Amino acid sequence: LLAFGQYAGRAGLVDFLHGLGQRYLSLGYSTPFLSLGSSYMYSSLAAAKAAVISVGEEIASQGLPLGICPLVFVFTGTGNVSLGAQEIFKL
Repeated sequence: LLAFGQYAGRAGLVDFLHGLGQRYLSLGYSTPFLSLGSSYMYSSLAAAKAAVISVGEEIASQGLPLGICPLVFVFTGTGNVSLGAQEIFKL
């Protein structure tokens, strides 16, 4: 039996946001997502959450490049992985 839980969603979203920053950089856009590391680089969940909060604050104060806006995220699941990802996204 293999089960995925909220930690998988949390780590997955941190990794997704990190990758999103790398993708936008390759397209010529510098975004606050670039300051995020991969999930394995954080010593604790609290450290990863602090990094995501910092990115969120930067987006709130400076915004995102107009070339990538509007940026829309959709969560289609209601399971543990989705709940973990949504927890990080709300930060």
